[in-house]
Amino acid sequence: MKIINREIGYAIKALCFMVKEKEQIVTTSYMATYFNISRPFLRKILQKLNQVGVVESCKGKRGGFKLSLSAEQIFLIDLIKIFQGPIQLSGCYDRGQKCPLIEDCPVRLEIEKIEQNFIADLKKISLKTIIDREKYSLVQEKQ
Repeated sequence: MKIINREIGYAIKALCFMVKEKEQIVTTSYMATYFNISRPFLRKILQKLNQVGVVESCKGKRGGFKLSLSAEQIFLIDLIKIFQGPIQLSGCYDRGQKCPLIEDCPVRLEIEKIEQNFIADLKKISLKTIIDREKYSLVQEKQ
């Protein structure tokens, strides 16, 4: 199970880059070149973020994307939900059906505790938290 997949990783990079650019509109081409990633893949990610109101799409000759929310308002848990859906550590509820062993399962309650603690920790991590880390180099100038 991957919690941070490629889409989420690139979304974090792009959002941190937009924070660095402040209020400016940033083109997908510029970011894709800067991070050396596929422009169509990055565009797909940004369109998904646009659909949920994290970024705003700006049309026209100088079009691109800009943040709709501040770095303090964007949380890692939300990005995970946007790109992967709700976090679920167990398969107790798979494809809408409840496991027939759920009532007598010896580990279900322990897994649920772990899941709740994990989600609570993820809710504390904002984009600002990520950017403020000293070792975070994705928004530093390329040399």
